Amino acid sequence: MNDLATKLSKLGACGEAIAYANTMPDLASAWTACRRGNWMEWLLNKLDAWPAGAFADFAAKRATLYADYAAKRATLEADYEAKLADMLRSIVPTVVWSGLAGRHR
Repeated sequence: MNDLATKLSKLGACGEAIAYANTMPDLASAWTACRRGNWMEWLLNKLDAWPAGAFADFAAKRATLYADYAAKRATLEADYEAKLADMLRSIVPTVVWSGLAGRHR
């Protein structure tokens, strides 16, 4: 395990982040290449390393980004639920209430 991975492990980073860090030569390289904003946010919080004013700017921009993705996610979830219902109906075409009381898988 390289130095960065070791430090992240001691901070309590997840295994996936530690594995990623182990492929990087240093923190600057890892930060520049990282595609996981949640890891980056975690590290800033864990190290209490937010530059002055940066967290407020981040929070405002994150709220806008989240709202956009929440709307997209709602559409995807609705589509998933509809397809799940169709799939279940193809397996179990009908359900009858009688005799189901107290019955489990």
